[in-house]
Amino acid sequence: MCLLCLLLEGKIERKCVVRKKMAVAAVIGALAGGVAGVLLAPKAGRETRKDIVENIKALTNKAKDLSNKNLGKIEVIEEKINEETHNMLTEVKETVSDITDVTNESPHFESFKKKLK
Repeated sequence: MCLLCLLLEGKIERKCVVRKKMAVAAVIGALAGGVAGVLLAPKAGRETRKDIVENIKALTNKAKDLSNKNLGKIEVIEEKINEETHNMLTEVKETVSDITDVTNESPHFESFKKKLK
């Protein structure tokens, strides 16, 4: 694996960690704000419960939308990885084939093969 690949991989991992932390912080903040809002709200209990149900439905829809959006991004990344892996494998096969051809054509290869036996 090349140095650039390792650096890019590390950068991607750091971004994932930061995004996870931000998501957790956002959820905790939203929950704290929701609890504070419910406790300090001047509305009646029925209205508050109705609002809570509506907000939960909205959050569920937002979560589904984000999930679908991220799945699309993951599929694009997966395609790129598969393509790059295929290209690298093709290059390795060509290199091995070239090396095999060169060694088979070399007059010293026959004596080398005899020594191995």
